Amino acid sequence: MTTPEPARPITPRDGSPTPTPGSAPLRVAVLGRGSIGSVLIDRLAAGAVEGAVLSAVIGRPGQAAGNTVPTGPGTPARVAVPIVEPADGIAAADVVVECASVAAARELGPDVIAAGRTLLLASIGALNDADAARRLTAGPGRLVLTTGAIGGLDVLAAHRQAGGLREVTITSTKKATSLVQPWMDADRRAALEQATAPVTAFEGTAAEVIDLFPRSANVAVAVGLVVGDPQAVTVRMVADPDATRTTHRISAISDAGAFCCTAENEPSPDNPASSALVPYAMLAALASLARPSGRFA
Repeated sequence: MTTPEPARPITPRDGSPTPTPGSAPLRVAVLGRGSIGSVLIDRLAAGAVEGAVLSAVIGRPGQAAGNTVPTGPGTPARVAVPIVEPADGIAAADVVVECASVAAARELGPDVIAAGRTLLLASIGALNDADAARRLTAGPGRLVLTTGAIGGLDVLAAHRQAGGLREVTITSTKKATSLVQPWMDADRRAALEQATAPVTAFEGTAAEVIDLFPRSANVAVAVGLVVGDPQAVTVRMVADPDATRTTHRISAISDAGAFCCTAENEPSPDNPASSALVPYAMLAALASLARPSGRFA
């Protein structure tokens, strides 16, 4: 398991250094072209992150050669970015940004790490599997986690250091239909789809939630990582038919006091299970990697 760490230069296995302030731009490859990846691709192509350039979009093995993805209307000249095989994308990058899925992170993430590159991980739920966590933190590359849709993880980590951390909970409230899952039987699906009031779709631990709600549980796994024990984090997934935003409320008590943090995020217009904030959290993390500045943002 790992937790976010400050940016620092690394030297990939092939000897090409990750850029430091004043050096060549940080080369970024994006893995995933969904609601998060499309924003990242457009923003990077538009030069939104100083000191970083978009080098490639990583496609599925055997399906990428010769294709391109056009960037959005806000980018200069509507750049056509090449879609490349995973090995080629990793070789062309200093940092690979994963925003595809837990399965993709577990499958391709270790290749990024083994190649000595930095992996910026959105699908933090991948670390809930012990073998995947071992391979993703084995080096020589470096794993960096994004805060994604939530905040306050640094304060929660401080409470852990203070000792006596207890009563850690995260309650995620989403539009009811966005929590419907393929494994649910007809009655359970109907309870969510036809709900007229908030319904608790799940209550358990951060260790359990990722396999049941893989597109909605990365925030819970992130809290579990910061706490140091996913089993010690109580997770509630609440389906609210009237919810217009996705709300995450984290609370805890330690010997240093009490902690509560609430984030209310607009859902992604392309994927209501994901918060619209996530790609911008990843852009902020890339900015820190590209130009460490001694500032919070």
